[in-house]
Amino acid sequence: MGRPFSAAEEAAGSVASVVELCSFDNMKNLEVNKTEGAIEIEGKYHSIAHDAFFRKGVTGDWVNHMSPEMASRLDEIFRDKLRGTGLI
Repeated sequence: MGRPFSAAEEAAGSVASVVELCSFDNMKNLEVNKTEGAIEIEGKYHSIAHDAFFRKGVTGDWVNHMSPEMASRLDEIFRDKLRGTGLI
């Protein structure tokens, strides 16, 4: 995030602690990620299963989770948000 660790923090093992806390295994085992929740989309609340946020990340697997219409809408959102940045 653009803020380096100090030598004291590195010596105390802070870097390893942050890496562990942010690891996939740690995140998927947090209680908040083990229960069903709700998400608001365009003013409507939808129930979301806990495993909806964690996937293996297999290339192309999105087709098993999104309709072509959803993919097209997401593409348009990204084009709109990134327009003028030079990233698209």
